[in-house]
Amino acid sequence: MQKLAEIARRAEIEPWNLAQEDALSRLEEAFTAPQDRQISRRAQRVLRTFGFLPELSRLLPATPVPVFPSLREKAALPEHVDTFIGELIERAGAQRDEVAGKDSQVVKDSTKDGWRAALRHHLRALPHCPAEPRLGYVRPVTDLSTVNDPSVLFERDLLFATIRYTEAVEHLPGTISHVSAYDYYTTLLTVLARNELIDGNTCNAIKTCKFMKDGRELAQGMTEANAAWCKALVQGPEKRRRFRNLHRIFMARAEDVLATAESEGRLLTKSEIVKARQLGTCAAAAAIEYAGRPIRLANVLGLRLKGSQANFFKPGKGRETWEFHLCAHETKSGRKEAATPLNAKLYGPQVLSWYLARIRPLYPHADASIHLFPAVESAAGALGKKTFDGWFQRAASEANLPMSFHKWRHGYASLLLAADWGNLPHAAAMLGNTAAVCARN
Repeated sequence: MQKLAEIARRAEIEPWNLAQEDALSRLEEAFTAPQDRQISRRAQRVLRTFGFLPELSRLLPATPVPVFPSLREKAALPEHVDTFIGELIERAGAQRDEVAGKDSQVVKDSTKDGWRAALRHHLRALPHCPAEPRLGYVRPVTDLSTVNDPSVLFERDLLFATIRYTEAVEHLPGTISHVSAYDYYTTLLTVLARNELIDGNTCNAIKTCKFMKDGRELAQGMTEANAAWCKALVQGPEKRRRFRNLHRIFMARAEDVLATAESEGRLLTKSEIVKARQLGTCAAAAAIEYAGRPIRLANVLGLRLKGSQANFFKPGKGRETWEFHLCAHETKSGRKEAATPLNAKLYGPQVLSWYLARIRPLYPHADASIHLFPAVESAAGALGKKTFDGWFQRAASEANLPMSFHKWRHGYASLLLAADWGNLPHAAAMLGNTAAVCARN
C-alpha cells in the first residue's frame, strides 16, 4: 500500500481521485521499476476488497478503485491472430485417418497449452523487436492488429528477430529463461512444420544458432565436450592458474601493445588501438567476474559509470571500495541486489583502474557514454554481446585457454564445486539450472 501511495504522489493523484478516467495511465507514467505494476495491482485489489472500512472509505472515491490489468491481459493478442494460432494448434495436433477420411486429435490438451504459450511468446515479442537493417530486418511489426494475414507473422526474418529479442532481455525480470526459450522455439518449429509454414533451411538455421545450442545445453545439463573441458580445468593445475589469472593475462597483453608505441615515441596505429581495446575490455570484464562475482554477460556490459542509474563506482566521496550493484530491473528476481566489492587480493580494482585510465579512452565515444563498456559505433548504447564474445574467444585462444564467455561460466561453476560442494545452489543459479541438474553433471 505504501508503494502505491509513493507512485500516486509522483503522479500527483490524491486517494479520492484514484477512479478518475486517466488515473491508471498517470500512475503508469510514474512507474520507476518493472515490479511497480504488480505491486500496484495488489494494492488496488486490497482497496477494492476492503474499501468499505471507515478508515479507507473516507479517503477513497465513491466508485470502486480500478485495477491494472495483469500482464497476460495487457498482452492479449488481437482476436483474429489468436484464432489463427488456435487453428495452427488444432492442425498440428491432428492425425489423418485415411480410411475414414477425417482427422482425429492425438495430442493432449496440456501439450496444446504449451504450444499456445510458445506461439504467443513469439507474437507478443514482435512489437518490441527494433529494425536491424544490418541483419535484414527492415520492416518491423509494430501493431499486430493491422496484419490481415497472420501467417506472415511467422516468416523467417520475424522468427529470427524475436529470438534475438528474447536473448537480449533474458536476464531481466518478467522474461522467460534461456531454457524456456529453447523449449518454446523448439515447440514453435514443430507446430510451424506440421502446418507447412516453415522451410527446412529456416528450421535448420534456428536449430543450429548459438542461442538454441546454448539453451539445449542448459536444458540437458552439460554436453560431453563441456564436461570434458571442465574436468580438464579442475584437474589441471596450469589450466586452473591460467583461468584464475585471465584478467591479468589480458591486461599484460594489452599493456604490451600500448608500451610498444610509447617506447617508440609514436601514436598507436589503428590496428593497435583495436587490439588494445579488445584485450583491455576482456581484462576488465574478466576482473569483474572473477574478483567481483560471476554476473551474466548482459549485466556486465550494462554496467554504468554515470547518470541517474549509475551502478559501477570507484572509491571516493565516502566510498572506500570499487563496487557495483544490479538494479531491480536488471535482475531475474526483480529485486535490487547488494553491492559487490572488487577483491583487491584477486587484482580486481587494479585491473579496473588501469582499464579506465588506459583502455576506455580508446573508445571513440568514451566521454559521452554512460556505460563502463561503451559501444564502438555509437555513444548511445553499451558494447554488444556478440561483439564482446568474439573478442573474448579470440583473447582466450591467444592465452592458450580457448573458450567462450558461456564456457567460462561453466568453468567457474566447476571450480566453485571442486572447492566446496556447498556452493551448489550458487553454481546452479549462475548457470540458470536447477541444483539437481547441476549436481548430476
